[in-house]
Amino acid sequence: MISRKINLYTFMVFISYFFSAHAFCWGKLGHRITAELADKNINEKTKKSIEDLIGPKVSLASISNHADFIKSDALMRKKYNHWHYISVDGKITVKEYQMKNPKKENLIFGINHFTNVLKDSKHSKHSNDERVFALKMLIHFIGDIHQPLHVGKSEDRGGNNIKLSWFGVKTNLHAIWDEKLIQLKELSFTEYAEELSHISVSDKKQWRQGEVSDWAQESKDYMPKVYNYSSGKYWEYNYNYTHQQFLNSRLQKGGIRLAAVLDVIFK
Repeated sequence: MISRKINLYTFMVFISYFFSAHAFCWGKLGHRITAELADKNINEKTKKSIEDLIGPKVSLASISNHADFIKSDALMRKKYNHWHYISVDGKITVKEYQMKNPKKENLIFGINHFTNVLKDSKHSKHSNDERVFALKMLIHFIGDIHQPLHVGKSEDRGGNNIKLSWFGVKTNLHAIWDEKLIQLKELSFTEYAEELSHISVSDKKQWRQGEVSDWAQESKDYMPKVYNYSSGKYWEYNYNYTHQQFLNSRLQKGGIRLAAVLDVIFK
């Protein structure tokens, strides 16, 4: 009897792990899509330099979620968790905020930091392992800055404290933008990236312009629309329809801009 109870317990633990792991992995689609689009748009010299750094069979998409995976380590989570977002409340612009807080550790600080680490191609200050780590983090953070709630309000932790029901499942506003809207299309990251890959030359040129703070400002400017949600019946369909074009443009811009940053680093 005891043996049967242990087996049942083991089975339930396995099932719990399987479904939580599955949900966790597919919740990372946005970063994989962004990285896949970047992979399609980096130049050949950049591609060769990245292959020399991480190996020829390692895709950008495969390492795009490393910054989230390391959160399982308490020390890594404590050190880098606040680098995933930047909260700029009120009417102040992101650029003004950064000028007033140039050393504050946040998402823009993280992007600038790891960009500088990667630029150390002669290894005068950083080892090869440190540069590999920097690449993994940079890929993820450029994705983060294009998710509007990573530039969200501090009072509700970027929408994490706003509890909602999404097609009958309890969640929060941040998770809807991180996962639910993308998952609703039921595409793999390669399928989604292919769908978004048809971008005009003029758009690519325009999106590569500006600074990181400008990209963050785009997310901040959209915030009022993000918070315009409802709890009525089938509100999820309307919310998805309303924001799908913007969501897709953020994924596209994230991919093109990540490619642009990498091209500059490995020029």
